[in-house]
Amino acid sequence: MKAAIYKSIEQLSHWLEENDYRGYDTFDGLNSRFVRPLAFETKFLRTVLQQGVRRFPVNLRPVPGITKEHSSKGMGFLARGFMRLHKTTRDQVWKDKAEFALQWLVENRLPGYSGACWGNSFDYQSRGFYLPKRVPTVGWTSLIGHAFLDAYDHFQEDHYLQIAESACEHIVRDLGTVRDGDGICIIYIPIKDTQVHNANTPGGEFARPDLFAQGNEAYRELAQKAMQYTAQ
Repeated sequence: MKAAIYKSIEQLSHWLEENDYRGYDTFDGLNSRFVRPLAFETKFLRTVLQQGVRRFPVNLRPVPGITKEHSSKGMGFLARGFMRLHKTTRDQVWKDKAEFALQWLVENRLPGYSGACWGNSFDYQSRGFYLPKRVPTVGWTSLIGHAFLDAYDHFQEDHYLQIAESACEHIVRDLGTVRDGDGICIIYIPIKDTQVHNANTPGGEFARPDLFAQGNEAYRELAQKAMQYTAQ
């Protein structure tokens, strides 16, 4: 069984390299070069296009001009997976792949913010708001930040911890909060007051001061009150 699982992982890794670590995303319908102009930038038609591509029974993405893209969150998950494979096997190939994914994330941080942060490679229309591509989200940034904490623990290289601390600074400084009783919700994106529980909790958990050498009281307050918001 272990051999079969490992063979499957190797096949997946080979596929990823053949595709330059690019793939389709469930919600990438708005990346359509040919059909997107027909949405006339209205909420309803953007939703129709996005959900139509998502729910169509076969993958029709090449037809409307949707191309495979890198996913920053995907690269974060890959980095963590490659590190676990290296820890288990001590095979240099997995170390090299982990370092490649981490370096890609370093090079593809979004500019213009107080710290390291990452977002989608596609525009996204939800029921409540519109999220343009390359706008950071607290969920993606906190998940990727954990990849750099793992890298620091695994490789014991300080620059990985510095990236993780930088991501926490983005969450603390660039994202607003909404207070509710004894709790606060970390805003999902820096351009609009949106409250999302499954992003608030990883954002708050990532701000735990015990994770960082320079963790301070601002981190502790944010972590505790974010969890209180969702719990209550």
